[in-house]
Amino acid sequence: MDFTHYRCDWEHPASENPITLFYEVSASGDVPRAIDVFANGQTVCRAVTDFAGRMNELPGFNSLVEGSFFDTLVGHELGVPSKSDGDRLTIFQIPYSEFRKVWCDQRGY
Repeated sequence: MDFTHYRCDWEHPASENPITLFYEVSASGDVPRAIDVFANGQTVCRAVTDFAGRMNELPGFNSLVEGSFFDTLVGHELGVPSKSDGDRLTIFQIPYSEFRKVWCDQRGY
């Protein structure tokens, strides 16, 4: 299965929300793996496989997001910041190697 990978830089007032998000996205828009990076340096890696036996806890069917990730891209131009309510979101398509490096560094592979 082919995947695309994205990084979202999220500038927002100080909060408990992540500031950088990474997504691995299937051709159908499902997200089997995601990484959240917080301002304090904490990084959280999640995978659909982490929910084995608890699939009902996932926001989507076999996905870490509800609906298709590609719906999120509507109204956003890749690499161009968009503003909403004081937040700024910039979405980039990235090579697998960038996603893999962060994933492996955090998962200890």
